[in-house]
Amino acid sequence: MTTGWKIVTVLPNPSGASPLQEWSLVAIPDKGEAIRAIKARHPHAAIRVDSEADAELLAKYDVRDGKNLCARGRLVTRKKRPSINGLRH
Repeated sequence: MTTGWKIVTVLPNPSGASPLQEWSLVAIPDKGEAIRAIKARHPHAAIRVDSEADAELLAKYDVRDGKNLCARGRLVTRKKRPSINGLRH
């Protein structure tokens, strides 16, 4: 059964805004090779291996041997707006 890795990549934002974060499922069994594949794509990013991905998860998202799937988001922190009598305005 093929296994892979869940990898989180933090990319600097060229505009100076909050960094971008990318989550990847990589269907490469060797951890070092999986990191190199992500690093080749984003040489200036900070990379963290979150955990191992089992064959079931890779199949769910149709990630095949030697391939990866990524989703990108922005690290955003928001302050709660004050409420009046439990109602937001």
